[in-house]
Amino acid sequence: AATGVTLTDSLATSTVFVSASAGCVYDAGPHTVTCDVGNLGVGAFASTTIVVMPEAAGVIVNTAEVAGNELDLNPANNTAMATTTVNSPALQEADLSVTKADSPDPVLVGELLTYSLTTANAASSTLAATGVTLTDSLATSTVFVSASAGCAYDAGPHTVTCDVGNLGVGAFASTTIAVMPSAAGVITNTAQVAGNELDLNPANNTATATTTVTSVGPPPIVVVAPVAPPAVTAGQSFDVLIHADDVTDLAGAQMTLNYDPTLLVFDGAVLEFGGCFGAFDDGSGAVSLVFACGAGGHSGAPLTLWKATFTSNEVTVATTTELSITDVVAGDSQVPPQPILAVGATTTIAIVLGVCGDLNDDGLINVFDAITLLQVIVGIIEPTETQLRLGDVVRDGTINVFDAILVLQHIVGLTEITACGPTAP
Repeated sequence: AATGVTLTDSLATSTVFVSASAGCVYDAGPHTVTCDVGNLGVGAFASTTIVVMPEAAGVIVNTAEVAGNELDLNPANNTAMATTTVNSPALQEADLSVTKADSPDPVLVGELLTYSLTTANAASSTLAATGVTLTDSLATSTVFVSASAGCAYDAGPHTVTCDVGNLGVGAFASTTIAVMPSAAGVITNTAQVAGNELDLNPANNTATATTTVTSVGPPPIVVVAPVAPPAVTAGQSFDVLIHADDVTDLAGAQMTLNYDPTLLVFDGAVLEFGGCFGAFDDGSGAVSLVFACGAGGHSGAPLTLWKATFTSNEVTVATTTELSITDVVAGDSQVPPQPILAVGATTTIAIVLGVCGDLNDDGLINVFDAITLLQVIVGIIEPTETQLRLGDVVRDGTINVFDAILVLQHIVGLTEITACGPTAP
């Protein structure tokens, strides 16, 4: 049996002693661990554990030696050595990134410009990102308008700072910032993201958007309400004028003139400005007015584009009807397209019955109407459309001596003329 067995372990200099089995003592001076194993009978053994922590990368060597009181004729196996490769620890990091998109580009001076930003922590990160902050530096020729919740604008440096918070591995957050360019040119907007953790890929922590700002584009086409008589009598034909302001180019432009086909009949339309066009009545109360080719430009006061002609249907009760403009489309050659204003403008027209025999349309039938009627009959004067309609007292489609007789009888009280009825077929 071996008595007084002692185990001595020489630690590598680049290690720190942590712990050892019971019966072992660490000596910092020689940086060794000495263990009192005691007695070992023939064929017996004892186990000892020693724990250290390497301080540097490289190869370390640890040597242990055993000794006892008795003669040992085989000292070659009294020593044992362990060689260990120490690697550097894997770094823990969060790989933050930011991307940015601008819309629209190009943008007009005074138009809203929106930046859409995405802040992300890459799926390859080994840590969640905490305390993530996004800082966006606005171009000097822009005016701050708004930003997403959690963002604050600082007028001094003209920046927007957003508290993104924490981003887990593979997570992302979206942020929107809106500005308004104040001058034409090319503007640059830069955003930068940062967090509390180590980021070994700082190249993707910054994103830049470059936007072209153009001067104010074409003024809007202002389509006003159709211009029509405030009142027409049953059976009267009348013109409707369609106006617009600031027409820069009407090539391909179109709009719809809406009417009530139960009260009005569309007789046709003529172009008052520009080149060729088409007017298409679908029969259900919608006339499509289309410029088929270039129509030049106009700026300033309302311009008459079209003149449409309608005839009011014969009615037995006075009523009103409406004309409206809808579905306005600017010329397709505009870059940027010319905007549209005042779509849906509406005009109300009264359809009145009128008084047959009242040729001067003053609401009374008197000797002046009789004289005018007789002058029309004998050809002294050329009647107006209103006189032709109101002078047909008999409602047979013509003006003749029978109409004059009825007017004279009404004046002297022999008969009563009321509102004009429908013309006989």
